Amino acid sequence: PLVSGNLENEGNGSAPSDGVVTIQTTNRTCTLQIRARPLPGAVVSLLEENVHLLKALNLLATGPGGRTAAGGKVALNEETVAELQALKTKLGSAFEDTSDESSWWDSSDSDSVGGGGSKVVDEIWSFGPRHVGPNILLNGVEGYRRASVWSALEGSSSVAGSSSTNAAGDDDDNDLLLGKQPTITREYDNSIVSGFQLASLSGPLCEEPMHGVCLVLCKWTHSTDQRRRKKDGGGDESLVSGSSSQAKEEEGKHRECGSDVYGPFSGQLISAMKEGCRRAFLVQPARLMAAMYTCDILATADVLGKLYSVLGRRSGRICSEEMKEGSAVFSVKALVPVAESFGFAEEVRKKTSGLANPQLFFSHWEVIPNDPFWVPSTEEELLHFGEKADSDNVARRSMNAIRKRKGLAVEEKIVEHGEKQRT
Repeated sequence: PLVSGNLENEGNGSAPSDGVVTIQTTNRTCTLQIRARPLPGAVVSLLEENVHLLKALNLLATGPGGRTAAGGKVALNEETVAELQALKTKLGSAFEDTSDESSWWDSSDSDSVGGGGSKVVDEIWSFGPRHVGPNILLNGVEGYRRASVWSALEGSSSVAGSSSTNAAGDDDDNDLLLGKQPTITREYDNSIVSGFQLASLSGPLCEEPMHGVCLVLCKWTHSTDQRRRKKDGGGDESLVSGSSSQAKEEEGKHRECGSDVYGPFSGQLISAMKEGCRRAFLVQPARLMAAMYTCDILATADVLGKLYSVLGRRSGRICSEEMKEGSAVFSVKALVPVAESFGFAEEVRKKTSGLANPQLFFSHWEVIPNDPFWVPSTEEELLHFGEKADSDNVARRSMNAIRKRKGLAVEEKIVEHGEKQRT
């Protein structure tokens, strides 16, 4: 069965060092430092409820081909612009209300982004996946001022004539927003966003979308020093010394094309950003999210025991049980994981001889509390679970099932905890 799952980042738990992951491109000329944080529940709810506004914001920022046929930016009506402004205000309030929660924000994040939770909205680089998801990429690079994702709202309510007049001054405005940064940094700005989009679309656990994750780009440095190539043994002596004019011309062409033996630099940066986001996600305690069905069942009192036994085998959870007035029929409400719902209705009818008929409706996504990588470590855990820890791990079982369906590697052995038989 094709059942998808989401990946969520938990704030509680210990992480190595400060949780910052450092990664380099293949040619070792660019270094990225990334940190992952869980988003507050209020922020995630706002993003999920306003997907249509995020789509409009993305259309406003890019448009079909980036611009309209008239040469001006895509314009939205005043009502949509007002809703986007209201969404920005609500996000700021939600971040401000949860800025003192150490589970998602700490002093190191405040230093890198600046201002803590109240200023996070202005530093949003992109939403993901597909630019409309419940994940956020923040710009925490010190001294790198770039256009925020909300900057497209400025002047969006202007008429077509004024927008075409202001088109000539867009580059100057962008230069002011970006500040005096090296051209190489501004040129590959979109590669950072592309890497984030790929990482948020396919997480590291089972290649499923991330959910409620905030990724902060803390540092982005780029070095074009050719002496590094000599030190690494990958460059020519003429390129290092620069004594030959022909070597200088070749080096200039090499920089213009932005590629080397490892391929175009933009592709290297995308791959590095994607891998860095995935590693930063795994540094923090990660959890799977399972889709849940709401199950409404009408049954008589004599089959309630059989009904509850079926729900227990399917990892179901009883929410309420009420008896309808004037009858002997009970109305039962329960939650059943979508992955466990296949064949559920048939089993209920078979066990109750047709006296109970369930109806399933999609309800929500729920976090599986178990850690898929958990192993007993403390003395109490070893005493309770044993050294083998062969008890069923629901999260690991779900993760392995999805990875098997997708043809991904699974850490399983044919013989587990094998012991030699002695006679």
